[in-house]
Amino acid sequence: EKYFPDGVSWTVPEGGISLLVTLPDELDSTELFFKVREKGVLFTPGPIFHPDGSGQNTFRMNFSRVATEKIEEGVKIIGFRFPQLGK
Repeated sequence: EKYFPDGVSWTVPEGGISLLVTLPDELDSTELFFKVREKGVLFTPGPIFHPDGSGQNTFRMNFSRVATEKIEEGVKIIGFRFPQLGK
């Protein structure tokens, strides 16, 4: 909530090690992946989970082996990669 604007949503996991993030329809998670990878942040672009070719605006973020501070840093980096994102 701190780094993503309105229009970005995510699942609130009741268990597990990841969550699904949904960006506004016009944004492409694969494009975002390559932009944030340059900054050391990785996630799995949504189309990998959608054999029908959908999910362009979604991605899965794993948080199982990362310190809380690193998670916040990564989310901040993601939030500032597109002009439409970030506060």
